Amino acid sequence: MSKTVAQLFKSDFLSSPDEFLSLRIDNLAEKMDLEKRGRENGQADQPEQDHTALDSVEGEIVTRMRDEAARAHSRTIDQLAVFEERLASVDPSGAAANMDSLGTQAEANFRARLVEWKGRLTDARRDLTDAETALVEFKEANELRRPPQPKKPKHWLLAGLAVMALVEVVPSAFMIAPGDEGGLLGGFASAVIFTLLSMTLGFLTGLLSLPYTGHRKVALRVVGWMVSAALICLVLGINLSLAHFRAAVIAGATSIEAAAQTLPSLISDPFNLGDINSVLMAGLGMLFAFGALLEGRAWRDPYPGYETAAEARRRAAKNFHRMIEDSLADLKDLEEEFIEKVNNERSSLRDRRQQVPRILEGRKRLVQRYASFRAHVQETGRALLAIYREANRKVRKTPPPAHFSDSWILDGFEVPALDDSSYSFPDEDFRAADEALRAATQKLQDAYSEGIAWIEKRAVEAGSAE
Repeated sequence: MSKTVAQLFKSDFLSSPDEFLSLRIDNLAEKMDLEKRGRENGQADQPEQDHTALDSVEGEIVTRMRDEAARAHSRTIDQLAVFEERLASVDPSGAAANMDSLGTQAEANFRARLVEWKGRLTDARRDLTDAETALVEFKEANELRRPPQPKKPKHWLLAGLAVMALVEVVPSAFMIAPGDEGGLLGGFASAVIFTLLSMTLGFLTGLLSLPYTGHRKVALRVVGWMVSAALICLVLGINLSLAHFRAAVIAGATSIEAAAQTLPSLISDPFNLGDINSVLMAGLGMLFAFGALLEGRAWRDPYPGYETAAEARRRAAKNFHRMIEDSLADLKDLEEEFIEKVNNERSSLRDRRQQVPRILEGRKRLVQRYASFRAHVQETGRALLAIYREANRKVRKTPPPAHFSDSWILDGFEVPALDDSSYSFPDEDFRAADEALRAATQKLQDAYSEGIAWIEKRAVEAGSAE
């Protein structure tokens, strides 16, 4: 690699951890060929003895040094501007007013949310009161002294119905199957149909009509007994029909023929069931229909409408208490959100207070480094001029110009003057901001305590009314 190319890869700066890198005098002199150009100009007695201005080589040196100084000065001014911005952000003046505004806004938001919850809780409490009043009036109107029966687990009642249906279907199917042309499958189909009809009517009797037999109003009691009696008779008729159907099948009739013969046979001689199996089948059907009736009776409170009124009251109470819990949790979250924001502001205020001396010290070190670098640039320029002038002197035949003996001075790019007194923030400003935060927190906590007390009072009132 040639010497010229190698020079291109040599840095003009010394490696340094500082932001202003020191210039390498030897490398700059080599890249600018100062000794060679000095000798060439000296052999030509250039610049002339009476020359007062810098020649082109000296001007190139000075320009290069001034470029370095200009870049450093610009970078320093930019960084000082950053320091100024940081100091401005640290300034606590006006922070107290901002903190007070933050607290006022937070309190206003909290009270607005509290008003919203008060409205919703008032509506829910009114619904609960109305439901309680309706339940009391229902009990008084119907002379009920007992509480409503507790709700029974419906899945167990359904399971009981399913077991009874299965227990009835299986033996009935086997009793019908010997005479049915469909065999066991046909027996099962017939047994399922009759069982579903019998148990469904029994269940509806216990659920819908039987409760009215004990109603306070005489007319409804009479209707209840009449409907219940009719449904029970219908259940008896269905089970006797099944026995007559079996008797016809056993006698050799097809399922269609047996179905056609069942009703005339039931009307003409209802209790002529043919054999003991038919009697057992009819008895089994009535037994499980009665079981379904009891299940229907247990499905809800035995007094008509009592469970509906009690359930309305339970739903209203559940909704009210759920709203109580939701409102407490929501308001607590709102308070904690503000407390967290206040703690962050207080931490930020503390950090800002600690940043002031660090920022001022950083700014001071920056200016000191710039001043050192500016002096370094001036000394580097003088050294480069000395290399060029010394090489020029050695080969000259005439005396050098007078300015060869002058020391070059880097003018301009002055070191910025710092005034730290304008950034001496009084401790009172920081304390005022901190006190404003404390006052804002207290305001919100007072509002929170007031809101919680109101909600808890409503909850106690609702509990005492139960």
